[in-house]
Amino acid sequence: MKHPTKRERGFTLVEVLIALVVLSFMMAAAVASIRTLATTQEKVEQRLVQLNEIRQVSGFLRTALSNAMPIQASLEGMSGYGTYLSGSPKEVIWVAPATMGVLGGTFVFRLFHEDDELKLAFAPYENGITEPDWQSLEAQTLLDKVDAFTISYGVAYADELLDTWEYQLTLPSRVALSLKVNGKFWPELVVALKDTQLL
Repeated sequence: MKHPTKRERGFTLVEVLIALVVLSFMMAAAVASIRTLATTQEKVEQRLVQLNEIRQVSGFLRTALSNAMPIQASLEGMSGYGTYLSGSPKEVIWVAPATMGVLGGTFVFRLFHEDDELKLAFAPYENGITEPDWQSLEAQTLLDKVDAFTISYGVAYADELLDTWEYQLTLPSRVALSLKVNGKFWPELVVALKDTQLL
């Protein structure tokens, strides 16, 4: 006796097409998510590099400026004498102890803004009478893509900030550095100087 055979049923063409459309939507969503994740990761890495740069440059400048020594200077062009610190809104020159690679000792530093770069030149301190020949020294680039850079100088026991500081009898109580790098403002760096009275 013959049993009636059940007709074996498969997927219809419409069901296969619907499954393919759903799968393609899921794949498109997965690709978009991966692309967004990669873009976010790249932005996070760029921000971390920028924050590390801020940390390193700020740390170096904070240490170098806070150790400024109130050494007596009587440089050419000065009337009388004052401390070996001179500054304008775009550059500052000071004397401080430091370790530069294998060299250690007291150095004269010059921090300045030139050609969209924040640069630092330095030379061993010899005396308070002659300034280093800054043109012959190779300046190190601390930062590039610097859009704006200003320096101001704080007077002791006052909130006032000055645009210039010219070899006065004391060092400023603080030095404030404002930077705009690659279109973004950095947090203002205010450095308190340790010893301000003339030695």
